[in-house]
Amino acid sequence: MTPTPGTPPTGTRRPGRRLSAAAVAALLLAAVPAGAAVSADASAPKSATGPQGQKLTVSAATGLDPAGQKIRVTGEGYGPTAGIYVALCKDNGANRVPSPCLGGADMSGGSKNSQWIVPPGDPYEGELALPFGPGGTFDVEIEIKAKGDGLDCADVPCSVVTRADHRSSGDRSQDVRIPVTFAGQEPGEGGEGVDVPAGTVSYKPAADFTSAGKPLDLLLHPDSKKLYVGADNLPDTADVDERGLYVLNPADGKAESWISDAPGSTGALRASAAARISGPLPGDGVVYNYPLRGVGSAKAGDAAASGVWLAGSTITDIAPGTAAGTVLVAQGTKLSEIATATGTATRSLTLPGGNQFAADHERGAVWFSDFAAGKLHRVDLDSFAVTGSFDLPGADGMTGFTETDPASGAVWVGVNRSVLVFDATGKLVKTLVGKDLARDAAFDAESGRAFVVWQDGGDLSDPANDNNGTLTVYGTEDFAPAAKELSLPGNHSQSGAAALAVEPGGATVFVTSPAEG
Repeated sequence: MTPTPGTPPTGTRRPGRRLSAAAVAALLLAAVPAGAAVSADASAPKSATGPQGQKLTVSAATGLDPAGQKIRVTGEGYGPTAGIYVALCKDNGANRVPSPCLGGADMSGGSKNSQWIVPPGDPYEGELALPFGPGGTFDVEIEIKAKGDGLDCADVPCSVVTRADHRSSGDRSQDVRIPVTFAGQEPGEGGEGVDVPAGTVSYKPAADFTSAGKPLDLLLHPDSKKLYVGADNLPDTADVDERGLYVLNPADGKAESWISDAPGSTGALRASAAARISGPLPGDGVVYNYPLRGVGSAKAGDAAASGVWLAGSTITDIAPGTAAGTVLVAQGTKLSEIATATGTATRSLTLPGGNQFAADHERGAVWFSDFAAGKLHRVDLDSFAVTGSFDLPGADGMTGFTETDPASGAVWVGVNRSVLVFDATGKLVKTLVGKDLARDAAFDAESGRAFVVWQDGGDLSDPANDNNGTLTVYGTEDFAPAAKELSLPGNHSQSGAAALAVEPGGATVFVTSPAEG
């Protein structure tokens, strides 16, 4: 069903046990995934009840051998028409697909790490899949271990789960989860990384916010302190259309508002994703871009966004304009300043190439990135003309990010697995190299630090990928690491680029994981 505009989608709630790094993760509060009720005796088999009354039982759930052991998994009460997988998976909490899983989503019938169970008479019954018994029952054995196939239960909470098979991947009604731990782990414990010397700054995952669909962009409002999240629909929750602009309480992730509708090309309201957030409105609210050519404004409590629909090409980037009531908009290579009330372009410029930019109003400049040609163009905001062009070493067409440090005017450009830092004149002063793809940067003036999120490529057939992203922190003057890097398990680029927001002072960082919602 489609939720009522202005109301957070049903079926989304914040997990109770601390997860590792999913969705919009506030690196502040420790929290435990609430799944179904689990029996309390640690020495006995564990059971859990699913949303449709399914009962899942495992022969052992604590003190498991990290190197691998066999466990027996039984179930009853599963639906007669839906196929399921049985596997050890990362537990992403309620209403989120359990993933990645040991053995992957096996469709060959050859995996010992997972089992595929189908209704009797299903076309895949036989060598590929086992049939349910009477009453939707099954009794299988799987081999599980602490690490493999992009899953590391030392870093993330893991559960033995059932989930709908690949033919109904958006169906969460078959999700039943039993948390498991391996020898050396306490119940409910995920990895925190190795200890660091006293006095070393470090960050740790502390909460997962799963109340905002598939997050695309973030803004922590400087006045209201609310966390605005631009989101698209998450395919894993097929019964809910989660597109729109969310307003979250940054302390607990609760959705206080959800603005799902914005004016389309005819002016009629329609459900719209919030793709990019331009900047804050005074007091509260934001200006944002919604596909394909919408420029909208909304604040907490609004039933729908107000907005205009631009002529021309798809909007590819947006930022605050030079005066109140204006925004800078890129439509591919065309850069324009637009009146938000009318959509009228007050001035425009077509650049040699590119589709992404960052504005530095303090110094009157726009830095426009052309990743295909490997060029960074400087546009003067007074004359609205290109005043310089600079090389982007290593650019090969893969889009990264472009951000400016408000304090210094330095331009940080993500290019593949590197971040190129240019000073305010366009001189390349530093190249930061990471192990993942550079996806976004945010700056904190109080601490003088820059925060960079890097995403894994997500293709585990490539030896360079491990399914985990990274959060790094640097000083903005010397570019030296200012904190121990933090692994972001499951944060990969297959479903979109990650985004960042930082609380003033840098004590809390918000990181999106679009693939996990």
